[in-house]
Amino acid sequence: MMAIEPISLLLGLLGGGLLFGIVVYVLLMRQCDEARRQMLQSVQQRFDELNRQYTAAQHRVAVLEDEVRDAARQLQDAHGRVMQLQTLLDKEQEATQEKLALLHDAKEQMTLEFQTLSEQITHKQSQKFMAQNSEQLHRIVTPFKEQIEQFQKQIHTTYKEEAKERSMLQRELYHLKELNQTLSQEAHGLTRALKGESKQQGAWGEMILQKVLEASGLRCGHEYDREVVLRSATDAQQYRPDVLVHLPYGREIIVDAKTSLRAYEHFVNTDEAQKTHYLRQHVDALYLHVKQLSQKDYTKLEGIHTVDFVLMFVPIESALIAALEHDTALYERAYKNNVLLVTPSTLMIALRTIENSWRYERSQKNAQEIARRAGILYDKFVGFIQDMEKISEQLTLVEKSYANAYNKLHDGKGSLTSQLHKLKKMGAATSKTLPQNILNNMEEL
Repeated sequence: MMAIEPISLLLGLLGGGLLFGIVVYVLLMRQCDEARRQMLQSVQQRFDELNRQYTAAQHRVAVLEDEVRDAARQLQDAHGRVMQLQTLLDKEQEATQEKLALLHDAKEQMTLEFQTLSEQITHKQSQKFMAQNSEQLHRIVTPFKEQIEQFQKQIHTTYKEEAKERSMLQRELYHLKELNQTLSQEAHGLTRALKGESKQQGAWGEMILQKVLEASGLRCGHEYDREVVLRSATDAQQYRPDVLVHLPYGREIIVDAKTSLRAYEHFVNTDEAQKTHYLRQHVDALYLHVKQLSQKDYTKLEGIHTVDFVLMFVPIESALIAALEHDTALYERAYKNNVLLVTPSTLMIALRTIENSWRYERSQKNAQEIARRAGILYDKFVGFIQDMEKISEQLTLVEKSYANAYNKLHDGKGSLTSQLHKLKKMGAATSKTLPQNILNNMEEL
């Protein structure tokens, strides 16, 4: 029994030590699990934050890609329009060359006819008669020649102007993309500086609109007017549209630049949680202004004949793109209210089209003036030919009368010269004698 007790005691001590080790191991494992759980939670939070940033970056990249595609499409449309205009200018240039060739041929033909008539007149009449009528012929021909030279000068001037305008159009196409980028950069920078102040924002929008107008080639006071005071024909209320663009054939189109962008400024500068809220406010603000423009009904204003719609100018490209992405029906709803939403790039294309229409209108008027002057020139030429025929008939009569008078004076034994010579032979007192050639002719008779 005494030998067994130490062994039992030793086994008890070993069992207690083992139990204590197990307890310590369990406690250490619990502490490690808690540390791993906290580390995993921190990593998960960081992963969620990076995932949100990646999603926002993807959305921004998609927006930028849409803007690039839209700008490329607008540039392609503008290039197609320029190609059409260049084809039209080539046709007008070809027509002008044909007119110049016809004018040159007509001038050469008239010169030959003048020379022929002059030779005939010189042959039929005496030097004395030509001296007396040379001044009269010069007075007839000189105005006709001046009109031909003026007509030719006008055609050359028209041709040079068309060539110059075509060169300017090509340069403007090159600068169109740069202008669009410049306006967009200025728009973003100035919008951030305005901080949503309505008065400054309106003045800035009008400044961007003025830059687009100046770059379009339209002339203030001619093809468009600013701040024109108009009166309604129904209620006598006064209106002051930002820009009144004149169209050919007596029509006008109104451009409004009073669009509010305060909500869009908040949308750009706020965090992701508030962006949807401010974007909705931005769309509502745009549509509210559309309704206000529609209610004004500019078609009833006195003194002008506007088209059925108004151009609502949004000075920032991305502001309109963001609104249309959020509300795809916004453009259609505005169109149903007779309002077209435009940005600097789309307004530039519209104004350039109007400027080209005015240029074509002026070219047509020049062509009509050339045709009118050509008709007058032709009538003058016909009158001149008729006068020359009358002169020819009168010269023939003068020549015939001269021949008859000469025959009565010199030809035959009964002529006046022969009778007078006989009187002299009979003893008539004279102090002069007839020329020797006349005396020789009488002796031959």
